[in-house]
Amino acid sequence: MQYVGKLKVEVGIWNILWHLILWTILGIITLGFALLLFPYSIYKLVINKTYLINPESGEKIAQFRCNLNILHQVWHVLIWYLLIILTLGLALPFYIYYLVKFVLNKTELKPLRE
Repeated sequence: MQYVGKLKVEVGIWNILWHLILWTILGIITLGFALLLFPYSIYKLVINKTYLINPESGEKIAQFRCNLNILHQVWHVLIWYLLIILTLGLALPFYIYYLVKFVLNKTELKPLRE
């Protein structure tokens, strides 16, 4: 198997701080309803700041891009929260795994140079 490269995540403390401030404000304004989408936003932030690095030169080869929009997120949340309520919480552990799968399935690897 050929070694292509390694991943580097460039999420800094300021990215995280502004992200938390934004979602706190959104949570207050929407009385907490926006926080249902917060896990999707966390994954999207990290994925969009992830690069594929050339192991020999150390330069960035490609960037991961998560193409998740608000409509995808709302439908996914509604379906899973309904399942969680109907199963009295038994679906929650499955939701956590399917959330990661859902976000990664909406992710592409875009080359930085054509």
